[in-house]
Amino acid sequence: MAPPQRGRLQGWIRSNVLGLIAIFIALSGSAMAVQNRGGARPVAEESKAKKKGRPGPQGPQGPQGPQGPPGPSTGAAGGALTGSYPNPQLATGAVQPQNISNVPAVRAYGAADGTNCENLSPQVPTNSGPTPIPFYAEDFDTASMHIADPTCADPNRSRVTAPRDGIYQISAGVAWLDAGAGGFRELCISPSNGGCEAADVRAGSSQNNIQSASTAWRLNAGQYVQAIVQQNSGSPLGINGDDLTTSYLSAVWVGP
Repeated sequence: MAPPQRGRLQGWIRSNVLGLIAIFIALSGSAMAVQNRGGARPVAEESKAKKKGRPGPQGPQGPQGPQGPPGPSTGAAGGALTGSYPNPQLATGAVQPQNISNVPAVRAYGAADGTNCENLSPQVPTNSGPTPIPFYAEDFDTASMHIADPTCADPNRSRVTAPRDGIYQISAGVAWLDAGAGGFRELCISPSNGGCEAADVRAGSSQNNIQSASTAWRLNAGQYVQAIVQQNSGSPLGINGDDLTTSYLSAVWVGP
């Protein structure tokens, strides 16, 4: 077909410009598709690959972090223990008396009245109600539980005070003078909050002039006990303060 003349060519191009653009776009897309199928990387990916450089040098070490919680102990136990961690046991015979802290214990004796301990036979009035026995001396006192007062001036000589919480074995005794008088006699172990936790009550008799009482009782630190007596013979009766084996008050801590 003969080419159109110049004027007619320009007119033909103007008339078919949209079709020519569509053909160009179609041909360009096919060429790009063929290029991508051939393995060429997209421009954005290639640009990204060019920007990525080599790793830089390692930076300085940061500060040490906080210490974590300790892990459970493991392995065989030794010393006073046996078995293995984390659940060892006390070895047989590992705890001896010398390994135990001081056990509170006291025995007070020497019933006496007066300001100079001259009267070793304190009087218990008749029908006067409970009367604490004052003691001025001690056989032993491992924890300052009783006031040893050779002048008999301290009004709290009748008290034995617990230095720690726990169960105490408490004992008391009294030897009466003029035991043949009538009426009754009573010995009572009384805590500081009142009451009678152990007692020996009997009729007056020349054969029953010695009484004793004993109990296990829980005391808190600072609480005290006393040996309380009373009688109703009709006249005052004395306590044999010279009898050191039967007129006494004792307490021993036996456990928490």
